Amino acid sequence: MTEAKAKRIRARVGDVFEVPLSAEQRVYGQIVDQADRQFLVVLFRLTTGAVEDIVRSRIALGGIVFDAKWRNGDWPIVAKLPPVTVRPPWFVVGDEGLRNVRLVNFDSSVTREASAREAAGHHHRHISYPMALQWAAEALHGHREWMTNLDHFRDLGIELGGDSQACG
Repeated sequence: MTEAKAKRIRARVGDVFEVPLSAEQRVYGQIVDQADRQFLVVLFRLTTGAVEDIVRSRIALGGIVFDAKWRNGDWPIVAKLPPVTVRPPWFVVGDEGLRNVRLVNFDSSVTREASAREAAGHHHRHISYPMALQWAAEALHGHREWMTNLDHFRDLGIELGGDSQACG
């Protein structure tokens, strides 16, 4: 007798998902863009209510993650909605000392030169394990201590259109 393989869940743009914060509390997020195997996601400020209301609440955190938590069912997909509107993020590449500072968009389809002043308004791209984003959500909601190495999730959330006051 052969064992059936577990069906892997394929995450897609527009999927709304739950991230556990504790045994009793969840935070909700949405996939807003995808570039190859990297997903641009946002987590929302509200943790309770109808999914539609949660998605209309402010963005608290943003991240670029791989699909392991959806694929394994750890972050259940609970709805499919049009992706929330976000400001397209730009990421800094290059080095000011080498005079090759550029900005690149999420899917790397557009790269353009940038002054040091313009680049200072953006951050380097951080591709994170999904668990690191979950830790940031746990810290934001008081379930663990905030660490400075989680700041990029808050910063990207703000850049995407989030509320800096919702980000701790």
